[in-house]
Amino acid sequence: MDPAEPIIKAALRAGIHDLDFTAEQPSALATFERYAFSARDAGIIAFLAMGFYGGLGDLLATAALGDWEAADEM
Repeated sequence: MDPAEPIIKAALRAGIHDLDFTAEQPSALATFERYAFSARDAGIIAFLAMGFYGGLGDLLATAALGDWEAADEM
């Protein structure tokens, strides 16, 4: 079962953002196609597939580095 649809429906009802960590492209695309306008109209962010290939980790590491050019460990 794909939990993306019930989760975004709950987020829309509650008026809260949906941070979806799926790496499943068909699920993310279907969710986007069905709910992008509803989320926009509700003023919420539906951030789909944010865990795809470590995307969130990469963003956090980049933010943590700040002005540094490199890190020995992360």
